[in-house]
Amino acid sequence: MSRSALHRRTVMARLLQDRGGLLVLTGLGTSTWRQFLTARSIFRCGARWAARTASFELGLALAQPERRVVVFNGDGDMLMALGSLSTIAVVRLANLRLVVLDNELYDETGAQATHTAAGVDLASVARAFGFPKALIVTEEHQLEDLRRDLYTHQGPLLAMVKVTPSPDPMALPPREGTFLKNRMKAAPLGPEAIPRINRTIDLNADAGESYGAWTLGDDAALFPLLSSVNTACGFHTGDPLTIHRAVALAREHHLGIGAHPSYPDLPGFGRRILEAAPDQVYTDVLYQISALSGMCRVAGVPLRHVKAHGALSTRAWTHAPTAAAITQATRDADP
Repeated sequence: MSRSALHRRTVMARLLQDRGGLLVLTGLGTSTWRQFLTARSIFRCGARWAARTASFELGLALAQPERRVVVFNGDGDMLMALGSLSTIAVVRLANLRLVVLDNELYDETGAQATHTAAGVDLASVARAFGFPKALIVTEEHQLEDLRRDLYTHQGPLLAMVKVTPSPDPMALPPREGTFLKNRMKAAPLGPEAIPRINRTIDLNADAGESYGAWTLGDDAALFPLLSSVNTACGFHTGDPLTIHRAVALAREHHLGIGAHPSYPDLPGFGRRILEAAPDQVYTDVLYQISALSGMCRVAGVPLRHVKAHGALSTRAWTHAPTAAAITQATRDADP
């Protein structure tokens, strides 16, 4: 056993100081939590990644040969990935580095002793595989040399950094799937790799639902909060004057305008499924889209989308002829 007094969190902060364009990956939970407190990274967390971190880094380094890639891993994970370690040595990528934070324990499974506690020397194993540089770091003064190597050394490098076990407070990084996927894309490829639809939220609501003397909702108060609206087209609610006012208000607030066609069901507010042949659905939807499209044309704004309302939408989910009729009417109304 050869533990040192180095603190894992201090090590990561020192090595990632002024990291610039360095691509950073982390292995299991502990290194991920530490990394979250020091710098942004391509995070991965969860036992399903055990023994795969090094191979994932190899793939990233192959895909991004102009970027320097470093993985912070644990000794337990690295011991389970000796095959990947040998492959990295054979491929000999100049932009790939591995930093193994070795506290000689399996932190994620109960703090059992790893083989490094019994004398297994992963730096010597890496050199035997063919790594041009593999070293053991036990003193703080060695960290600056290692940090320099992360940016300047040519060829794969492995550093076993001996750290003391420490029950530090944890900060759990984000775990929402879409956010992590997009950040993983953006880290090597830049923000342009994220589709615009994934970087914005379209705040949408139904609108134009008053009818004659009957007032429903408050479009004037709601529209400033939105980015798009589904405008009633007269069959479930929405008289011509209400629709005209809704289009004008949407234009004032630069909102995307969509048609909200329904079954002809004013008494039921379009909530009742009506037995209607596909050609009837087609003409009803075409009529409603065309009416709203005409209002938009007069106002000088485009009709952006169509969203079926209520029972018509529900029916389209399970009845293919109804869905096809809505689709065809939408195409024909705006070819």
